[in-house]
Amino acid sequence: MRLATRCLLMLLIVVPATLPAQSVRGRVIDAITRQPVDAAAVRLVDGERTVATATSDSAGRFLLTARNGGRYRLAATRLGYADALSTYLELIAGEAVNAELQMSSEAVKIAPLTLETPRDRYLESKGFYERLRTGSGDFMSGESVRKRNAFYLADLLRGMRGVKIQRTNMRNEVYFTGTNCFPMIVLDGVTVRWGGKSLTPNTALEDLVPMAHIDGIEVYRGGSGAPTEYIGPNAACGVILIWTRHK
Repeated sequence: MRLATRCLLMLLIVVPATLPAQSVRGRVIDAITRQPVDAAAVRLVDGERTVATATSDSAGRFLLTARNGGRYRLAATRLGYADALSTYLELIAGEAVNAELQMSSEAVKIAPLTLETPRDRYLESKGFYERLRTGSGDFMSGESVRKRNAFYLADLLRGMRGVKIQRTNMRNEVYFTGTNCFPMIVLDGVTVRWGGKSLTPNTALEDLVPMAHIDGIEVYRGGSGAPTEYIGPNAACGVILIWTRHK
């Protein structure tokens, strides 16, 4: 969500001349918090013509000088605030005007942001992205896998919805919440654990695949929504698909 603005309020006070030419010295502040607004682009304008420009500093201060006296307005813009435009002010030759320019902000809805990322050809060929698009299971992309920086597969799976990890026969095992059997695990299209009530003599969870090789994970609780080509006799206990890097 981005912040945009609306207009402004400005207080003008005429003070004795302290600058060699007619000028406006002032501050830009937040209309609600009254905190300084830095990096605001402030302009002194005469109708559509810009006479002078300045950028507010960390204290919200700015200084604008006009070549001639006259009737001007202040305009200010800043990311996160709406454009502000002051009432008219009179600049008299040789005099300085102090100005406090208030900028207000409000939340506005913006169009959803879509990020396009390059697709892995191997995962594309296996239907990973199409299933991700339809949301038929729970997914973890390669980027998410690497961000987790998990040392064991059990730790990686633990962060997925409905997955339960517990110690069984002196080693970590994966279950799904509400089930009392083990899910099938399919690695690159090949079933490496049939699942069901017993795992003997299945390979230990930690030894199935090196963590650095994993580029995608799909989890289907109770087998619901799992691709038909990967559904086996114990799919009712759930199916986990693991895809490795092929680059």
